[in-house]
Amino acid sequence: QRAKETIASLENDLSFAKSQSQAASASAEERANVAEAKLDEVQQKAKKIVERVQAQAQQQVAAQVAEINQLKGEAAAAEQKMQALESSTATAERGIVEARQQAEASLADVKRLTAEATALQDKLGQARITIQNLEREVASGGAAAGEAMAAAH
Repeated sequence: QRAKETIASLENDLSFAKSQSQAASASAEERANVAEAKLDEVQQKAKKIVERVQAQAQQQVAAQVAEINQLKGEAAAAEQKMQALESSTATAERGIVEARQQAEASLADVKRLTAEATALQDKLGQARITIQNLEREVASGGAAAGEAMAAAH
């Protein structure tokens, strides 16, 4: 009899343990389902964050590429302006050299013409002196001729 009671008691304990085990298993499964749902939710949020960050990064890269291209264009335009300025400078330098050469040639012409004018003035002065001498000779010769004619009459 005692053994039967012990067996019955053990069976009750076993049954109680099974029901508790099933309840704990159901609770653990429910918690696992909740945890899995939370994990899915976190993964979805993380995926959205990653997508947003990627989109922002792509926008930033596109903006930087556009800025780089703009800077390249500005650099090319500046290079063209620089080349144009260098060409203008070279043209101006050639013009300055030509003007200097022309000025030096003109100065040489002025010096030559000044020397010629001085020589002509000297010759003119000598010619005046010669003319004055001739006029004196003519005047004195004319007076002598007049005296000779007067003496002849």
